Amino acid sequence: YATPQGGIGPHIDNYDTFILQGQGSRRWQVGEQGAYAPRENDSTGSLVEDFTPIIDVEMVAGDLLYIPPGFPHSGTAQTPALSYSIGFRSPSQQDIFSAFADTLIDEDLGALRLTTRGASAQPGLLTLDEQSNLRALMQALIEDEAVAPAVFATLLSQNRFELDICEPEAPYSGADISEAIENGIALHRIGGLKVLQAEGDIRSRLFVSGEAFLLEDTSTEILALLANQLVLDANLLREICEAAAAKQFLLEMLNRGFYYFEE
Repeated sequence: YATPQGGIGPHIDNYDTFILQGQGSRRWQVGEQGAYAPRENDSTGSLVEDFTPIIDVEMVAGDLLYIPPGFPHSGTAQTPALSYSIGFRSPSQQDIFSAFADTLIDEDLGALRLTTRGASAQPGLLTLDEQSNLRALMQALIEDEAVAPAVFATLLSQNRFELDICEPEAPYSGADISEAIENGIALHRIGGLKVLQAEGDIRSRLFVSGEAFLLEDTSTEILALLANQLVLDANLLREICEAAAAKQFLLEMLNRGFYYFEE
């Protein structure tokens, strides 16, 4: 919310931003992507010095403006104005390293210790070789195909908002899925649910809402259908359910309220 001529000043966000004008009007200016000096030489904030706008528009209620990452922008209220800033944030380095640490602790991984050869002439000096060895230990985990894909897919499948779960009144059974197939009933994924398949994963699994699900003896083609199709018609459902683990996966998704049958 801002009163006339109010605003936070020119700044840069490192994520996709959608500005939705709610009430009143606000003038938005967006500059070209590039290197901009931090305002008052404060490198800890997002404010930057003034820029030459490539977009200069007054937005009124209902208008929507998309600002890609790295483009400076500034909004100035023309009347008492309420704007909604909707940010689509990808994981930060902190998020990624935190996810790795959680996985190492939860699965008791990463027990390999640093080894050094010889003694430094300066015991108080952390040598470049020792620093390189430490980086190599970290790099080995990042490149470990048994660890990294699960960390990345678990992190990226997490939902940052509450899902509209469709919990069934009574638990479904495998027979209910078979009956739906015979009656030509489609299966729908609820809005916003993330289902990911990690390319090159050494295990047959899917990642749903920050959790890994193992689907033994399921082809990558079936995993891809489950990951990419928001709606499974009866024909697709029949094909997928030929794999017992895939059918069991869908049954669990139904009973969790992540999928629902078409009415």
